[in-house]
Amino acid sequence: MAKSSLLRKREVNQIRSFGSQAGGSSKAEYALITALIGIGILSSVIAISDTLRTNYHDRAQAPIIELKID
Repeated sequence: MAKSSLLRKREVNQIRSFGSQAGGSSKAEYALITALIGIGILSSVIAISDTLRTNYHDRAQAPIIELKID
């Protein structure tokens, strides 16, 4: 009786571990996904700020055109 109970517990543990491997996400996977999302957001912010800085710099250096009508 005790042997079959021990065998049953072992089977249940194997099924549980297989389920976590098949469909469950580990903490490392969540950390990797979070890091990739963070890198994507950071690179987007850097690209946008660089674009804004470039546009502002070009606008500040633009020559002033005066129109004189005689």
